[in-house]
Amino acid sequence: QEDELSKYNSLPEIIEIYRGVKSKEGINGLSWTLRQEKAEWFADRFIDITGELGFVVSATAKKEDVLAYFSRRGEDEIIIDPDKLNIHEIN
Repeated sequence: QEDELSKYNSLPEIIEIYRGVKSKEGINGLSWTLRQEKAEWFADRFIDITGELGFVVSATAKKEDVLAYFSRRGEDEIIIDPDKLNIHEIN
């Protein structure tokens, strides 16, 4: 979509991204978001079923390493190879 390309083009060269996970095994996924609140939602989306809270991981990445960007569903989703990330915070 043209809107997604415009958003991608407006990103800075180094981006801050977030991922909501249930366990440390989920940290190395391909799908991240530009929005911390969306990552928080993903981290805790199954709390009613499991009774467990997840957590949010943040990382920095180079814009040039982004494989895809999707703004659909309000997720501001970044697809990126986890080996290209500098993971610096888990909360």
